[in-house]
Amino acid sequence: MTDQIMDVSMETVSFFSRYRTAHWTEALAIVIIAALLISNPILRRSRQPEDRMFRKLCYAGLFFSLICLLQVFTGKENIAAISWNSFAGHLIERGPDLINLLYTFMLLLFVDLAVYHSTGGTKRRYVFYIIPFAAVVVLWITEYIFKRNYANYDEELIRLGYVYLAAYVLTELIYLLQAFRVVITYQRDNKQPLFLRLDLIVIPEIFAFVMKVFFGLYLDCISIAVELLLLHMSMANRYRYLDFETGFYKESFIDFMKRHVQKKQYRGGCVADIRGKGDIMATAALLTDCKPERSVIFRMDDGDFLLLSSVDREAALKYFIQMIQEEALRRDPGNEIDVRYWLDNRDETTEEFVKRVLTERKEVS
Repeated sequence: MTDQIMDVSMETVSFFSRYRTAHWTEALAIVIIAALLISNPILRRSRQPEDRMFRKLCYAGLFFSLICLLQVFTGKENIAAISWNSFAGHLIERGPDLINLLYTFMLLLFVDLAVYHSTGGTKRRYVFYIIPFAAVVVLWITEYIFKRNYANYDEELIRLGYVYLAAYVLTELIYLLQAFRVVITYQRDNKQPLFLRLDLIVIPEIFAFVMKVFFGLYLDCISIAVELLLLHMSMANRYRYLDFETGFYKESFIDFMKRHVQKKQYRGGCVADIRGKGDIMATAALLTDCKPERSVIFRMDDGDFLLLSSVDREAALKYFIQMIQEEALRRDPGNEIDVRYWLDNRDETTEEFVKRVLTERKEVS
C-alpha cells in the first residue's frame, strides 16, 4: 500500500513538473498584466464600478501568476521532497485551483458591472453564487483531511478527487455561462452598444486546455493575461466615449450610437434634452437614479444631458419628466429641470430623426 501511495505521489510530482516546463509563461503573464495596470491612466483613476472590478481581476491574475512562479523557484528537488499528503503538498497540487476559480467568479461580477453599472444590483444578484465556490473550498479541505488521516484508503481518495474536480469544473462553467447569459440578455433587450466581447475569452481558454491535456504544458497564467488584454482591447471605445465624471457618454458618441441603431434596425423611441439650473453633478446623479430602463444618456458639450430611450408613448415620457422635476426640487429646491423632448416618427429614418433633434435643439439654444 505504501508503494502505491508513493507511486501516486511521484505521478503527481511528475505531472506537476511537466506543467512547469512552460514556466516562462508565468513571468510573461506578470509583465502583460502589470503593463495593463500601468499603461492606462484612465483605468487606474476611474471610479466606475466595472473599472474597479477590472483592476481587481488584474490583481487576481497577478497573484495567481506570482504563486505559480513561486512554485517554479522552489525547484523540482524541493517539490519532490514535499510529502504528497502534507498541507504543503496539497497546496502545491490544488491551491492554484481556488485562486483560478475566484478569478472566474470575479470575471462574472465584472461582466455584470460592465453591463448594468450597478454595484448594489450586482451584489443582490450574485450573493448566492458564492455557495458553489464555498462548496469547492469545503471539498478542497476535506480532500486534504482524507490525505492526512486516511492515507490508506486510496480508493476513497480517488473518488473524492473526482468529486472535487467535478465540482470545480461545474462551478467554473456556471460562472462562465452566466456571464455569457448576462451579455446575451442585455443585447437582446437593450438598444445601446456594449463594448464587451466575451467570445474573445473562449480562444485563450480553449488553447490553454488543449495544451494542458494533450501536451502537458501549463499555460493557465498566460491564458488569464491574454484574456485580460483582449477584454481591455474590447473596451477601448468605451474609454474613448465615456465621460468618467458623470458616467454618461460624451457628445461624440452620438454618431457611433446612430450607426449602431441603423445597423440593428431599431425603430421607435424618444429623445429628451434635459437641463438643470443647479449643480451639474446633482443633475447627473438624479438622472442616474431615475432614468428609464433601456435608455442611454449623453453629456453634451454645452452642459445639457440628452436622454435616448426606447419609450415611445408620450404619456409615459411626460410621467418621467414630471417625476424627475419633482425629485430634483425635493433634493435641491433651486435645481429646476427644463426638458424638451422629441418622439420618433414612423415615416422617418433613424438618421433623419437624429438630424431633426440636433437641428431643433441648436435652434432653441
